Amino acid sequence: MVLAIGSLQTTNDYKAGFYNPFKAVEYYNTALRYFDSILSRRSEKSLQALIVIIIWMLESNALQDDGGDLWHMSRFCMSLAMELGVHRFNPDWNFGEPRNETRNRLFWSTYIIDRTVAMKFGRGLSLRNQAIDTPLPKLSNDDYLVPDDGIDLLTNYNQVHFLPCIMLTKICRIGGDMLESIYISRTVGAAPILSDEKIIEMKQTQQSELNEWMVLVDREIPKQLTCYYELKARFNVSSIILNRPSPSFPIPDTESILLCKSNCIECVNCYNQLLSRGWRITPTCLHDMVNTGLTMIYCSWRLDTDTQQVELFSNDILKIMEEACRVFPKFKKFRQLFCLVSTAIVEHIKNMQQQEHQQQHHLQQLQQQQFHHQQQQVFAKDVPSNVMTSNPNEPQQPTGGIEVNGMILEWNDLFSQEGFQSGFKNYFDMGNDRLLNDLSEHFSEFSSTHPERQ
Repeated sequence: MVLAIGSLQTTNDYKAGFYNPFKAVEYYNTALRYFDSILSRRSEKSLQALIVIIIWMLESNALQDDGGDLWHMSRFCMSLAMELGVHRFNPDWNFGEPRNETRNRLFWSTYIIDRTVAMKFGRGLSLRNQAIDTPLPKLSNDDYLVPDDGIDLLTNYNQVHFLPCIMLTKICRIGGDMLESIYISRTVGAAPILSDEKIIEMKQTQQSELNEWMVLVDREIPKQLTCYYELKARFNVSSIILNRPSPSFPIPDTESILLCKSNCIECVNCYNQLLSRGWRITPTCLHDMVNTGLTMIYCSWRLDTDTQQVELFSNDILKIMEEACRVFPKFKKFRQLFCLVSTAIVEHIKNMQQQEHQQQHHLQQLQQQQFHHQQQQVFAKDVPSNVMTSNPNEPQQPTGGIEVNGMILEWNDLFSQEGFQSGFKNYFDMGNDRLLNDLSEHFSEFSSTHPERQ
């Protein structure tokens, strides 16, 4: 099984294929012949066999079914671990240091598998944290390998050893807490197990734990290693699951939506970084892309942002989906689904922006019309009645003007003289007004009607 998993990871490596005469599935079929005989005896060896088979399924069995086989296998693996007691620590069990360490590693490998599959399919946990007291793995003398300049993988391993596995254990614990808090059933009309205040507090705590975990990854894991981007992608997916619509938060607030959108973009960037390093795409990546893509579309729909960011995101995620379709042809239906939905949401955002622009333009027109109407009412009120009232015995003036002092004035000219003077008469004391004295020379009409101000 180890050869099968290793061959699967080097499928795109032509040099490795030259030295390897067998396909990965051929190694798997050969190992499967001995599986029944190993599993018939419940032991640590049979637990090891189960773990490597599940790893094979996680890496190869993409989109074959609804994941039912994988789910049952992970449950059976945890049941066997509990039967062997590897999840407990008892000082009286004197198995010896090497075997104690092997049992610890077997359990935590099973723990990662159980939590990963549960998060992937949204199902319950096989074992809760309260029942676990076995210590985390620790380095032994056999874990320190002699560096070899000709093997890059060995050089990378010596930088971190199995620290990424320890980090993965911690984020799996946070993911399990999400399933038992944010994603608990909240049936309409029934009293929830936890109050809304408690759920909000737990969500904030879990987000803080995720952020602290990512800070630790940035500090402890070199950024040039592939495992750094794998862990960072895991962080973004976990944050997306925490902040997207859930039974406890069917309509997330704007802050959660913005954070979710940022995580979607960062997750796609991580996987593009991995692909640029020659990383082989996995079924877990496929599941993350479907989850991330649809969540990003939901966030864009909720926020009604500009279409440019959505289109850039779609181009980036489609690059990953194209590679996924090459490795796993059955993924084409999910790619088509994303293209369909993303196109629809882009059109929706464009239509919303166009409607908003039209509404603003229409509102501006209404405001301008209302302003002009108010101006006309003020002008009509300020113009003298003898000017506004027509006498049928007097000759009619040309349309669009009025005679003042023998001159035909347009409406604007009429306002500049009659309206201006009438406004000052109504609102200012005319007895001692130096400003009006200075302005009177510009208005012959005013001077002729007020000779005392000359």
